[in-house]
Amino acid sequence: MKKRVDERNTMFSRMFEIVPGTEKYAGYYAEHPELEKNDTVLRTHPEGVFSNRILENSLINGAFGLLHDLRIYSGAESVVQGKSQEKSRPLPPLTSQELTQFLHDTAASYGAVLSGSVPTDLQFVYEHRGRGRHYGKPTDIVLPNTFVYAVEMDTAAVNKAPAIEESVEVVRKYIQSAVIGLVLSYTLREMGYNAVCHIDGESQLILPLAADRAGVGSIGWMGILLTKKYGPRVRLGAVTTDAPIEYSTINDFNVLEFCKTCGKCSDLCPSAAIAPLTSAENAEKPAINPEKCYKTWKELGTDCGVCLAACPFGKNKQNIPEESVPGDPDFLKQLLFSKK
Repeated sequence: MKKRVDERNTMFSRMFEIVPGTEKYAGYYAEHPELEKNDTVLRTHPEGVFSNRILENSLINGAFGLLHDLRIYSGAESVVQGKSQEKSRPLPPLTSQELTQFLHDTAASYGAVLSGSVPTDLQFVYEHRGRGRHYGKPTDIVLPNTFVYAVEMDTAAVNKAPAIEESVEVVRKYIQSAVIGLVLSYTLREMGYNAVCHIDGESQLILPLAADRAGVGSIGWMGILLTKKYGPRVRLGAVTTDAPIEYSTINDFNVLEFCKTCGKCSDLCPSAAIAPLTSAENAEKPAINPEKCYKTWKELGTDCGVCLAACPFGKNKQNIPEESVPGDPDFLKQLLFSKK
């Protein structure tokens, strides 16, 4: 079995969960001394280009505050406690096909544009948690079935990347995907099943890998899930459950074959965090440098998102003005200095 991913080693865990002067900080860097110097530089980087956008930053920070509270009520404890709702009366019998279609329809009614289901595989489950109240906990107990879904991000907002409007859209979709997961998990528990909601910052799952396995999309060269219709303009959520759901058909969609003929994300990445195609001609997966990527986030004072805007896959050219599509060497410079 391949080595599983420890969420504590991810960039967001290191930047947002580890506070200098704490036992957690001392313990982590005692095990990873090679990361401390560079992480300190990133953690103490001065405010970036878009930090003075008071309205948008207030909206983003307020929305992440709401997400924090939603994480507390996401139902993540039920898998440990093994509890579901006590039923005062039995539910009418449902076939697995009927139940699965109900989940697809319900997710769509709350705004999901894609969904799929697979057996839960430890290869897309974090080995140890690295966020919030579950920091450091091993993830060995998981529910057997995974239902994963995607919500669409607005094209116009994404194409403004790396301006702060892209970040506003990101957090808006995180909240939408959280609501969908909460509705599904609460509904399944109402039926008497165990169900755990997996959302941004509160997930046992590596959501892009789960979505790839479920046929929702395919991991692209930039390390992000690409979908046939929406490209990378999606945010993900999932619910694991012991409900008897049917699995999606095997995913035969491999977007890397397209990526290896394109390379725009690598060419336009302002941090050079995405390996150029010429350096990994025979690679089975992309090589991403998260430290370089996050450094640009700090310099911008917001998400970057240039790779999302640059990716031509899944774009409806009829709805995108030519001047909004990145493609010339001055693209990033124009955005940085004209969209403050």
